[in-house]
Amino acid sequence: SLTAVGYTGVPFSFSVVASSIGGAITYAVAPGSNPLPPGLILNSSTGQITGIPTQEGNYNVAINATNAAAAAVTGSSVIDFTIHPTGSVTREILV
Repeated sequence: SLTAVGYTGVPFSFSVVASSIGGAITYAVAPGSNPLPPGLILNSSTGQITGIPTQEGNYNVAINATNAAAAAVTGSSVIDFTIHPTGSVTREILV
């Protein structure tokens, strides 16, 4: 799965890219998945997730990519969002 970190009240941007799928692609939150964190929206044409998070927490969201010509889901990714309160200090470990 993919990981995205944001802060409440701070502009957020994250891109979902389906580079292995050809043709016109549309993106959507998978049916039955948890919704995006409050304050964020998904651009169905570009896969860009943007907005200003309004609620801290952990969110696990599945995003589907669909090839318009095939009219079927041809790819899916799970994104683990962590939204921290504004002003909090986090420690991220690089490996």
